[in-house]
Amino acid sequence: MEIPSLTDEQNIAVLMEGPAHEREEKGVIYQKGGPIFVNLKKYGTLLETIDGIKGRLRECGASLNNANAAKSLEDSKLAQWQGNVESIQRKLLYVDKVLFEK
Repeated sequence: MEIPSLTDEQNIAVLMEGPAHEREEKGVIYQKGGPIFVNLKKYGTLLETIDGIKGRLRECGASLNNANAAKSLEDSKLAQWQGNVESIQRKLLYVDKVLFEK
């Protein structure tokens, strides 16, 4: 499932929804087409939240890398097994041909 991406203007529009007093209660004042003001009391919390999100994104990236590595190893083993099965089939056909030709 793909998450739709929004432009900066669409993000600001979403953030601007609701009465002004509700936006200010969260410690952030949003302005369309201008800077975003963050209450200094909420700034530390905001930075911690952003750091937490970055940490989880790194974990997700590591998990995806591990999954890709496991899939690559699995694909390699399956290709090896496929080659072995084909080799055995060729050898059996040869034995069958040699035995039943006479």
